[in-house]
Amino acid sequence: MIRNSFVIPILFVGTMLLGIVGCGSEELTEEKPEVSTVPSLGKEDLLGSWKLISIFGTTPAAYLESLTIGGETEVTIKQFDYVFTSDDQWTVNYASETVAIFPEIPRTNITLGGTWSGTYVFDGLTLSLNVEDDDVKVAADPKDIFERLEQTEKELKQTYNESFRAAFLKPFEKSTCTKQADTLILITSAGEKMVLEKQ
Repeated sequence: MIRNSFVIPILFVGTMLLGIVGCGSEELTEEKPEVSTVPSLGKEDLLGSWKLISIFGTTPAAYLESLTIGGETEVTIKQFDYVFTSDDQWTVNYASETVAIFPEIPRTNITLGGTWSGTYVFDGLTLSLNVEDDDVKVAADPKDIFERLEQTEKELKQTYNESFRAAFLKPFEKSTCTKQADTLILITSAGEKMVLEKQ
């Protein structure tokens, strides 16, 4: 059986990684219907690699650290980017190192990584993502952390995968997409935002 006092903090730190958010409103003026605060984009505006700059109004690392329960953590994000290709494929690449200190568990270094991918549909304003595949990697020092959490490495990977999808992919399955210079903003119907910068 999994001990929640250990699993929840560790998983929230590393599990809830990768994000997209969106919030925006389509505002057309009555006097000039052709002018919109959310202009339609071409598919070419979406293509390429985009680094996640902010999510839920804060940096990705600060957001992940705020999810910690019952301990102290320091998250260093090595990679967090989205890639959109012309053949309607998308990929999210994530990698981080986390130092976690929790009651009754020694200082733990956790290396997390993953790739999520699938297809997308973009109509110039709304971006819809379909998750089709994933590859999650988890490593920890000390290595007996899995036993301390009463989970196997495979179970921890699965929990991390499910949490990541729920926190970063599901909210943005369908988002309003806007662009300002080299900045891409995804906005959910709930008003949540994810800001990406062209690489």
